[in-house]
Amino acid sequence: MQVILLKDVKNLGYKNDIKEVAVGHAVNFLLPQKLAIKATPQKIAEIQTKQKFLAKQESKNKKEMQVVAEKLNNQNFELKVKTNKEGHLFGAVHAKEISQLLKEQGYIISGDKIKIDQNIKEVGEHEIEIKLAHDIKFKIKLNIKSQE
Repeated sequence: MQVILLKDVKNLGYKNDIKEVAVGHAVNFLLPQKLAIKATPQKIAEIQTKQKFLAKQESKNKKEMQVVAEKLNNQNFELKVKTNKEGHLFGAVHAKEISQLLKEQGYIISGDKIKIDQNIKEVGEHEIEIKLAHDIKFKIKLNIKSQE
């Protein structure tokens, strides 16, 4: 029996996939759990149209992300924070602060895209990796300075 998955199903497929499954599996598990619907020619056509649209959107988004990555790659940014006399920060610089700094520069990048290997607790230059998508990543240089 052919079904269209409404959600990702472990060991079967992803949302909007069209899969051939055993009738018992579909009737007893997938359909009652609302994980899938029966694949009709009309539903299959709708899904294929939707997938084409999503592929175009994803391609457009990927191109925009690539432009941002090329623009920001190896750029230097400066962040002023409160420190003690030895140059140690009173807290640590987190992805949230870096995200806010980038936002002030006109780049909206969420904190979950920013990868920090270890907590930044000292002034100086630090290299930060940003991963926008599976295959689009770049690094920026963050110069932490003492706030005077």
